[in-house]
Amino acid sequence: MGLARATVRKYASAETFPARLPHGAGPSLLDPHVAYLAGRIDEGCENAIALWREIRERGYPGTSRQVHRFVAERRTRPIRSGRKARSAKASASKPPGSEAPLQPARQLAWLLVQPTSVLDESEAAVVSRVEQDDTAQAITVSTPIEV
Repeated sequence: MGLARATVRKYASAETFPARLPHGAGPSLLDPHVAYLAGRIDEGCENAIALWREIRERGYPGTSRQVHRFVAERRTRPIRSGRKARSAKASASKPPGSEAPLQPARQLAWLLVQPTSVLDESEAAVVSRVEQDDTAQAITVSTPIEV
């Protein structure tokens, strides 16, 4: 049961079911800085690392993880992904249809081993896109598949 022996003895000797004390959240290292963080979020700063650095200078001894959770609960804008937007010039030099992301590796592998006659138009376009890639061609030419 995962209980200590003394706990089992205490429960066994109790006349009624022992009431458990509620375990509320105790004081947090972040508590003295909550008002400052809320004010900065209201000003539009939702960068958790930047906020963590600011309150660290103000005496916060904790890690950035608590600040991340605090900001995530109050975030009003979606999180930016790590990828930067491409310029119009860079995207114009790409072949048509290459802007769409590829499927996950397992789905892509499945598409690559299927006969082209069973693929629909979008799946055939993905296979064609992969076949045009220099790295993919080098791998398929140098490592033949044995059946």
